[in-house]
Amino acid sequence: MTEKDRDLEWQRQRQMMRPPLVISHLKSRAVAINTTAKLTCNVTGPQIAVRWLKNGNPIEIKPEKYKFFNSEGLLSLEILNVNKRDAAEYTCFVKNKNGETSTVASLTVYDNVDTERPIPPTFITIKGNKTFSANW
Repeated sequence: MTEKDRDLEWQRQRQMMRPPLVISHLKSRAVAINTTAKLTCNVTGPQIAVRWLKNGNPIEIKPEKYKFFNSEGLLSLEILNVNKRDAAEYTCFVKNKNGETSTVASLTVYDNVDTERPIPPTFITIKGNKTFSANW
């Protein structure tokens, strides 16, 4: 075995001994009722197991309500058709044989904006200091 091969093997073994680590944490969100909320974090570590919690309790698998994603350490929870009962503290709990970690965020649910009210104009400044008005 060459020096390079030994080094690669040592690095592989060292990687397998690492506990999970959160690279980017969940961020708290505020969403309108009857929309979809998405909570996302990024983790690293070998052979991780993921569990999502709502107010400290495991979230049951209900495909009509929750969708779970794990793509190379990018973890997401989608909450479909959000209602007031979905306002809670959500935790992404990650563990492997070497340790565990978690990240937490809160979800706030608000009523839909009244679409009957007129929308005030938005002013945008563009090069040359010309101001335009646009209704979005």
